Amino acid sequence: MTTSQAAIEGALRDPRWTGARIGVACSGGPDSMALLAAVARTLGPRADLVCAIHVQHGLRGDDSLDDRRAVWRLAQQLRLTCTVPSAPVAPGPGLEARARDARYRAIADVARLRRLTCVMTAHHEDDQIETVLMRIARGAGPRGLRGIPATRPLIEGCDLVRPLLSVPRSVLRTAAEAEGLPFRHDPSNDDLRFERNRVRQVVLPGLLSEDPNTRTRVLAVRELADATFSALERTAAELVDDLVLCATASLVEFGPVDDGVPDVVLFHVAEMALAGLRSGSGRLEARAWRALVPVLRGTRATTTLGGDLGVRREADVTRVTPRDARLAPRTVPQDGVVVLSELDASLTRSPLADGAAALSRAMGDPSRAVIARSAIKGRLRVRSRESGDRMLPLGGPGRSKVADLLSEAAVPRALRPLWPIVVDDLGALWVPGVAVAERGRWTDGPAWELVFTNSHAH
Repeated sequence: MTTSQAAIEGALRDPRWTGARIGVACSGGPDSMALLAAVARTLGPRADLVCAIHVQHGLRGDDSLDDRRAVWRLAQQLRLTCTVPSAPVAPGPGLEARARDARYRAIADVARLRRLTCVMTAHHEDDQIETVLMRIARGAGPRGLRGIPATRPLIEGCDLVRPLLSVPRSVLRTAAEAEGLPFRHDPSNDDLRFERNRVRQVVLPGLLSEDPNTRTRVLAVRELADATFSALERTAAELVDDLVLCATASLVEFGPVDDGVPDVVLFHVAEMALAGLRSGSGRLEARAWRALVPVLRGTRATTTLGGDLGVRREADVTRVTPRDARLAPRTVPQDGVVVLSELDASLTRSPLADGAAALSRAMGDPSRAVIARSAIKGRLRVRSRESGDRMLPLGGPGRSKVADLLSEAAVPRALRPLWPIVVDDLGALWVPGVAVAERGRWTDGPAWELVFTNSHAH
């Protein structure tokens, strides 16, 4: 066994893989072919299953077919099964990212089908260094500077594992050549239009020419960022429940912030809370904290993050929403509950033989309404406000724009695009917390009681 082979196999020695069902993502390049051979040799006898996964994007014509044949041939030599899912990607802007996303979706599908417990990729030490340099250039904070994680969930019950992050690319190449593996070369790896290729071929060699210790220094930055992030995460996790009032895919609300909370911890709390926003990535650029923290502390009223998230502070509450946040239209069941997940809220509709008792409850509670059954025309629905929405409020002097009613009722500006409007075929019937339409007035007979429940600040 060569020194290179020993280094690769050493990285694979882990009792977790005994009895595992392992997939190996294999492009046909020297790195993934060396990994596939090492896994077959080292883990094959102990694992329940080892299979190669080669994703076809169809970007390189006959060369793509030759890549597939090479992987298939090596899998046969190693007595492994080989799965070749198709994930077509059209050329054009963002090709690298789109191909990566398509690749991982295809790999996840294979993992489900084969009931795999882990899928290994051949990301190595050079990939890690390049990633950290790219993230430094993008202004990443501790989260991003941790680089490529060694393990992350792929699907339920199956992790994506990168066992070779401490092994240099040169070691993998040497092992592939020494074993005579039929690896392939992808010309796109030489294309300087792609950022990673520029870092690999231009930036990193330039830095190494100035300082031969650059690789070690970059990896040290990564280790320090990892330790810093872990400490921040522990501290921030203790504050999330106190500071975050609501967190959905369309809305995050923060309460008042104690002066004793350091800015960097506050920013990390916000980053954790924003990770689930539909238009957010949960990976804010480091410079974003200069914009966000003053709003959270109340020294600034509004800002934007990444161009697609709006931040607004009203009273003691800071709200973050995607710019295009809207409440998805829903039918309100005749006797049941509709969940408004965007607002962490719900709307209940109950039939009443006589609305008198419910009406007395609703008189002092704007989250309740009693609507005459005869007033509802067609299906009862709930949705966001639309530009033409108007309504004559119960006992009001005339028709008003729903937008004006929301403003007059002091519904926070950030919530108005998400605020529920209950409508039928004739238009708005009820704006929870604001007004019931005059045409929905109940005087006697059967009625519907509507109850709006929400847990966020208003």
